[in-house]
Amino acid sequence: MNQIAKLKVIDLCFKRNDKISLLKISFQLESHKIFSLLGPSGSGKSTLLRCLLGLERPESGQIFLDNKIISDDQNFIETRFRRMSYVPQDLALFPHLSVIDNIGFGLADKKKQRTDELIHELALHGLENSLPHQISGGQQQRVAIARALAPRPKLLVLDEPMSQLDPDLRTALSKLLRKAASTEDCAIILTSHHLEDVYDISDFLMILKDGAVQKTGSPQSLFQKPQIIF
Repeated sequence: MNQIAKLKVIDLCFKRNDKISLLKISFQLESHKIFSLLGPSGSGKSTLLRCLLGLERPESGQIFLDNKIISDDQNFIETRFRRMSYVPQDLALFPHLSVIDNIGFGLADKKKQRTDELIHELALHGLENSLPHQISGGQQQRVAIARALAPRPKLLVLDEPMSQLDPDLRTALSKLLRKAASTEDCAIILTSHHLEDVYDISDFLMILKDGAVQKTGSPQSLFQKPQIIF
């Protein structure tokens, strides 16, 4: 039996200053899967993320989350009601809050239980009372991901999570996101400029250029039969 898509996007279009930024983008993603958006700067990756998160309103098209419409010509659910979490490139940790307080920020119910779960899941034992500037860049990234997972989002969105990492940290982050995808009831979307950064982690890839889809498929299919020059 086919699993219901966690996220479904149909013919999404976006314009800024009368210039098309996204042209009829369509895809769907199931729970526990990782989807990577590939493309050069200006290809539309960040714009697509902003439309998914509700930070931009599309010109047309539909976005469904858990089979419920969150954006179309008549409906537009605000960001705070979309059950999505976002990890930006700069991580945006609160510098004056400890690791444990960053992770639990905004949680109301069962706060300690949830933060303890994520401290264990993301291997942050011993760092609970540290401030962000007192831990490494890789540890900061794990804290940012833990904070994003804390409210149990339906979709976890990461913008260029591999861009500042050395090869060892990229491998560690890939394992971490794969574990998160398997244990949390969510789907994961991330962006990258480079296929090698997301080859081992992605279940599905979409290549964008000038706001249009160039190719979609598994990492293996795109690597073995790229079919596009750029």
